[in-house]
Amino acid sequence: MPVPSVPLSERIAQLTLDGGYRRIAATIEEWGSLCIPLGGSIPLDVVAGIATSLATFSRDPALANLAPVVANLMGNCCPAQVSPVAGDLTTQVRALTLDPGAVRLASVLDSMRVSCCVH
Repeated sequence: MPVPSVPLSERIAQLTLDGGYRRIAATIEEWGSLCIPLGGSIPLDVVAGIATSLATFSRDPALANLAPVVANLMGNCCPAQVSPVAGDLTTQVRALTLDPGAVRLASVLDSMRVSCCVH
């Protein structure tokens, strides 16, 4: 019998008390209602490199779990790699944490909403 998948937000809540990472996990779970993707064409090796790069911003175990999720989301949503840009999610995350990894992930997601989603 298959084991039920644990939602991302629950996995992150088990790893960290940091509210910024928890907000990012909730945003990723809602991504389908937030973004109609333009479509990805980023090669898998580039996506892996993005994940590795994002994971260097903090030692919080939540970042190690969220970085590849965000990188894969970028690979599936975006026609090209995006540069982080602060937006609404970044502002929300900054209010919840001082962790640079969480802020970086939020700014990548903000950039993806602008550059990779149909408006």
